Amino acid sequence: KSDLKIRLTADIDMNGISYFPPIGKHYLWLKGPELYFNGIFDGQSHVIYNLRIEKDDVEAETGLFGRIDGAIVQNLGIVNATLKNSNALRAGVLGGCAVNSKITNCFTTGNINTDNCICSYNHRNGSGLFGLITSGSVVTNCYTTYGTLHHEPDSRESIFENCYWGEEAIAEAPTGELCYKLNGDQ
Repeated sequence: KSDLKIRLTADIDMNGISYFPPIGKHYLWLKGPELYFNGIFDGQSHVIYNLRIEKDDVEAETGLFGRIDGAIVQNLGIVNATLKNSNALRAGVLGGCAVNSKITNCFTTGNINTDNCICSYNHRNGSGLFGLITSGSVVTNCYTTYGTLHHEPDSRESIFENCYWGEEAIAEAPTGELCYKLNGDQ
């Protein structure tokens, strides 16, 4: 079932879990079952620590979510994430691809390792949020200390509001400024 309403009630430490299957699936050339996540995932300001995804799947999108379509992902932090998939179609800490979805108040920080995400299909990989954000998606009040928020250059018709990425860009903000901006100037 892909239209679930999920709420975290506590932080989650995934240390010691070496394989976490992404939530929602998409396969290149439709060679596998399509099961996009189209529900609501509310982190309720909780954090997932030490997310580790190790795969070797030439045609699957990789991240906490494989693919979301018409979903809402909000109020979630991921700290210290490692994605290892030498054949990923698209990869990002939060997910491989976001289509017509809303991503609000999310962040990824700490040791983010996506160096082994290489793709043979001309899709860039290894980003702080999603490998591709497209088709009317709205991303608001999000940040990552990783060098890119999303990697695919063709993020068509998507809206990015109040989003920041890269350790240098975040570090250059005066003390409290990032928090001020992410909280809607409050």
